[in-house]
Amino acid sequence: PKLGGVFMRKIYILDTNVLIHDPKAIVNFKDNDVVLPIYVIEEIDKLKKESGNRGASARIAARFIDGLRSKGCLANGVKMDNGIFFRVEIKGDTTELPTSLRRDIVDNRILAIALHIKNNHKDKKVVLVSKDVNMRIKADSMEINVEDYKNDKIDLEELYTGNTTIDVGVDIIKKYEKSGRIKYVEIMEEEPSANCFVTMKYKEKTVFGRYNDKTKRVERMSYGDVSVWGIRGKNEEQNFALDLLMDENIKVVTLVGKAGTGKTLLAIASGLELVVERSKYKKIFIARPIISMGKDLGYLPGREKEKLKPWMQPIFD
Repeated sequence: PKLGGVFMRKIYILDTNVLIHDPKAIVNFKDNDVVLPIYVIEEIDKLKKESGNRGASARIAARFIDGLRSKGCLANGVKMDNGIFFRVEIKGDTTELPTSLRRDIVDNRILAIALHIKNNHKDKKVVLVSKDVNMRIKADSMEINVEDYKNDKIDLEELYTGNTTIDVGVDIIKKYEKSGRIKYVEIMEEEPSANCFVTMKYKEKTVFGRYNDKTKRVERMSYGDVSVWGIRGKNEEQNFALDLLMDENIKVVTLVGKAGTGKTLLAIASGLELVVERSKYKKIFIARPIISMGKDLGYLPGREKEKLKPWMQPIFD
């Protein structure tokens, strides 16, 4: 926001979970002040000893903050790129907290620092950023501005979909059905991206094709309606995915969608079809993040294969 044409800087106070979620979140608050309560540093110090993802994020965050010391004293604040001013806050009076809140809980001490900063910077908007729902509720009840950290969240509707829909005349439908291809200039003004799927509609009639950037034509799909390892697509998008996955000329295919839409199933089915049934390749390599389905790895009995089972479960039928 601007007041009289002058940009009004805000003070953002980060909760520990923000840095665990995004270890370098500090750099995303362009042209604002970023404050890290000293209690956050203490929590990061404890978490960095863990062996999982939280521990890794804590270590990255600690190294990043340590690197900022070269710019000056963190208590006094240091200037960063993109107009960010960062400092570590050690002042906070727990007596300012409501009597109903315990003073020995770290979250409440962070709230005390946020309240202290708010009361001492009435000329600026002070915002506590936390991914903890209860923390946000408590802050709001204390009339502290609070927000969720959303910098990493992606709106799927804004991503490139890989397909487009156009209305055409009946003559275009007949020509395409007869030859299985049509020049893109006959149906659209701008050239689509390579391998973009095109849905052509005329009243109740619908035909599909994929754009070939070498021939400059929309061509009939080769694999969209075939059985792959006993699996067929249930909708247009799954048929589009199979058409790409089964095409040996396409080296990298990226599938984006919500959980349960068939991304893993279609990819593995295509791999099995090409390796086992058609002998086009010798091996399938599957790489996935170490997020288990069930108990954590360290608490499971058995040898290596048994311990890896929770991580590999999503790819087994």
